[in-house]
Amino acid sequence: MKLVMFNVKKRKEFENKRPKFNIEKLLFLGFIMVFLVLILVQAALTSPTLRTFLVTDDKYEGTPLGVEETIYEEGKIELDLTSGNCSPDIKILVNGEEIADFTKSHIGLTVKNGDIVEIDDSIAKVNIEVAISSISTNINQNGLNRVTSISKGINRIAIIKLINKNS
Repeated sequence: MKLVMFNVKKRKEFENKRPKFNIEKLLFLGFIMVFLVLILVQAALTSPTLRTFLVTDDKYEGTPLGVEETIYEEGKIELDLTSGNCSPDIKILVNGEEIADFTKSHIGLTVKNGDIVEIDDSIAKVNIEVAISSISTNINQNGLNRVTSISKGINRIAIIKLINKNS
């Protein structure tokens, strides 16, 4: 049987002679430095006085939307309940969402291009007639004064098509 022993002293001397260059520490310190610079630059860009010195070309920056600005062109339609009694159970849907109900016999709606206007009579379950009494000038006038008979359920009244002013 053989007994193998290592000389521990020589091994420690060898480890101490190894260079102290560690790539992981270098990468970690580089990441921390870049992250801190990023935070400082972002903080400086929030200050209007420092922003003038840092940003030289701002022609690509837009202006924030104001309160009165609209992204999509809108139109107006008015619906009249021509037959049947007014009821809060008769709902007016635009794109499947409840917008109003027929508590009054005359309802005005603001719509956009491609909106689908429907009447939900599933709760009231009475036969009614609804007419489109008025349409704004920027909406296709095909459905004006058309009377639609509604009976039990959801019935489509109109699909809104806005007229393009540029063409």
